[in-house]
Amino acid sequence: MAIHDAAPVLAGLLTWRFLNRHTVRGDYFLLYSAFLLASLSAYNYWLADPRASFMPPSLSSSTSPHSQRAHTLFLATLSWTGHRHLELERLHERYGKFVRIGPNILSTNDSSELITIYGAKTHLDKPDSYNLPGSTGEVALFFKQSRDDHAARKHIWAQAFTMNSISNFFTPLHRNTWYLMKCIADRTRPDGSVNLYECLCHWAYDIMGDATFGGTNGLRLMKDGDPKNIVEGGKIATVVLDSFGLCPWLIDILWWLPGLATMDSMKELKALAASMIQTRVRNSDNVKIRDLMSYLLEGDARTGRKIDMADLQVDAITTASPGSDNTSTTLIVAVYFMLCRPSLWTDLRVKLEEVIEDPTADLDKTTLASIPLLDAILKEALRFASPYYVPREVPPGGVTVAGRYFPPSVILASANHAVHMSEENFSPEPRTFLPERWLPGGLGPNTVTNQSALSSFTFGPHHCLGKNFAMHEMRMCLARMVLMYDFELTGGHDRGEFYRGLRNARTTLFDKPLVVNAKLRRASSSPLTFRVPPLPFICRIFAIFIAPGYCIP
Repeated sequence: MAIHDAAPVLAGLLTWRFLNRHTVRGDYFLLYSAFLLASLSAYNYWLADPRASFMPPSLSSSTSPHSQRAHTLFLATLSWTGHRHLELERLHERYGKFVRIGPNILSTNDSSELITIYGAKTHLDKPDSYNLPGSTGEVALFFKQSRDDHAARKHIWAQAFTMNSISNFFTPLHRNTWYLMKCIADRTRPDGSVNLYECLCHWAYDIMGDATFGGTNGLRLMKDGDPKNIVEGGKIATVVLDSFGLCPWLIDILWWLPGLATMDSMKELKALAASMIQTRVRNSDNVKIRDLMSYLLEGDARTGRKIDMADLQVDAITTASPGSDNTSTTLIVAVYFMLCRPSLWTDLRVKLEEVIEDPTADLDKTTLASIPLLDAILKEALRFASPYYVPREVPPGGVTVAGRYFPPSVILASANHAVHMSEENFSPEPRTFLPERWLPGGLGPNTVTNQSALSSFTFGPHHCLGKNFAMHEMRMCLARMVLMYDFELTGGHDRGEFYRGLRNARTTLFDKPLVVNAKLRRASSSPLTFRVPPLPFICRIFAIFIAPGYCIP
């Protein structure tokens, strides 16, 4: 253990030893705690990096001088601002393909090495920033655990996301998407405007509530709104986890301190998840579909091992990742850019009407997947909507990336936004929303569209298991909106203002919502003229909205 890692442990042991033998006034202890925290932070930030000698000389010469002393507190602060993806892109433009952003943390924008960092062959593990706060001991798919534990849990999850299994989710998907059309109509104000971001966010939550808990908990955000502020609470919890999680020692301290609103939001989500699971178990006989929780409750059929209830609670929180965040955010990005260029909305409608005879019928999965322009729009939206920071830790034995050897414990991460905005991967005009680059012929003979650089669902052992279902969700929702509605941006949006207000910390914080003018096209023939049957929806409880970048069309 390096001295900068051991210092907090040693200080804690000495403090415990002293307090065990002496009585100390509370105000004195608070002053001491503040001094200790400041001292440790200053020590870690300003002292020379003890692992600098591990790095290749060529790497050191390509990084900024101040980065040699950087501490993870720099990354935590950067994440808190929501501008990490923009700062990493700036650093790579200035210093090259590898930039040190922490004592043993390096960022790369080299798309050719994505499979090396995230692939199964090298199998880099999740670092300590994926630890559960408070070191409470639960095991969940999203958080850090041993390879064996991860493989066993992933096997259970994977059963729910095979092509055959996800068909169980299609019925609630169809019904919720129709309810979204009604939700948009119901929430349209007298002046014709509607907060589309809010509608799409609630739609995604409701779908994953049905898919995860079989609709047993009765929370219906599209119908009832969000009076308990679950969406905002999820965002706060995600920002805290993404920011302070980069300093595991710090988030563990904060977790056990009473009265902190940011930590309380995470604890409330955990308690809510426990309540949801208990309700699902009590109502198992009333579940009409093969939901995700049914697989998790069964456990591993190969060994007969069940998942502990405490682990199920954490897994329930993280079900938000594959189904609501990326889908709703990507759709918001797609709609925004299409409305910045209205011909895209019209062109997609024409393509849809060529193959869909009855726009009020259920939309067929195979038919939607066969429309090139629909997928091109969604892929281009994913390119702008996935500024992930996904770190991985080099395992024992080290790893070679781009011809450079990295020893164990070094953390590598792809700067996805920089990769997606690079002319090496997408040109011409990588910062402009041009779905045509994904179509045959692209943008002309000099088009570069590096499909392997689009890493929205990541790669390897930790890839998103819900990718196929997420793509079908987005196809269906976007197609349904285009067929049913005419949208236009309100006067409150200019070309680019929406993106200047986006901040990302594993979730997207919107300074301004996406408000559009909405006009229903087919009111006389659509199911919106009839009462939509009430569904026992349960909202997803943890928001990780992966935000788009800052492209200005």
